[in-house]
Amino acid sequence: MCPRNMELCGDTCADTNSSTAHCGACDRACPKGGTCEQGACMCPPAQATLCGNECADLQTAAAHCGDCGKACINNQICAAGACTCAAGQADCNGSNIKPGCADLSSTPAHCGDCETACINNQICAAGACTCAAGQADCNGSNIKPGCADLTSTAAHCGSCDVQCPGDEPCIDSKCGCPLGQTLCGDKCVDLSSDPRNCTACGKQCPSGNFCTNGQCLKSPCDLLCTDPEQVSLQVGGFRVDPVGTKERCLEVKGYAPTQTKARIVCWNFDAERNLKVNGQAVPCLVDAGFVLESSRAGGYCVQVGAGGTVSAGLLLPLE
Repeated sequence: MCPRNMELCGDTCADTNSSTAHCGACDRACPKGGTCEQGACMCPPAQATLCGNECADLQTAAAHCGDCGKACINNQICAAGACTCAAGQADCNGSNIKPGCADLSSTPAHCGDCETACINNQICAAGACTCAAGQADCNGSNIKPGCADLTSTAAHCGSCDVQCPGDEPCIDSKCGCPLGQTLCGDKCVDLSSDPRNCTACGKQCPSGNFCTNGQCLKSPCDLLCTDPEQVSLQVGGFRVDPVGTKERCLEVKGYAPTQTKARIVCWNFDAERNLKVNGQAVPCLVDAGFVLESSRAGGYCVQVGAGGTVSAGLLLPLE
């Protein structure tokens, strides 16, 4: 049962005097934008005209401008019942280039007037075709007309009439790769450290491996020793104290200090006891220690020879 003065329309109770979906009777919907008053559909005063199933203001509606069904074309607006272009735009609907309203000061298809289009990748600024900031106008070039960044465009490298040979890139206005890098495909890479191009273009390291000095390595001690001991981070750095008297192979991962140079400090080493880092012999120095070169496969492999001093120790400090 529905309350008094309401009717059951399907599974909904509706007031047919005011419901826009059931105006005057069930399922009698009012047009878009309309209201239901005393069971009759009405268009509001601002949209007084019924155009099909829609209330429209013939003075401003772009789909019904001046009359029902009379739509404004392209990007025109409806003002005072007439289709026109917005303030600041010219009517280029008669143009052979691209009909429509356009701002002649900034539209590349209508730059300065409706029949002037900017060529290639020019922009329109203040009603004139030009190149964007940072680009040179190479539209007179015999290589590839257009605007170009002479610092990085291979077709116009350094000047409009210099094209890099082959697939060489243009870097800082010069053709070719930086010193120490090789062109692989269309990218400059370091063959000594790029896991996708390790030693040679296209020679890819197995998943998870590093490329260090042109070698594909699983970890810092790979190919230097077997079953290395993992050194964990402690307060102040990666410390092994005491080292003991036996030979040891220690693997340090993730050592990349920001407050000091990467280095190794050691103490109480016998004169005959040797020390290697990443396969290279290094001296045992206290205090400032010995500055380390680049890491190996994301870390450092520290190999300690046998010695007679039990209290020997070493540290890769963070400060």
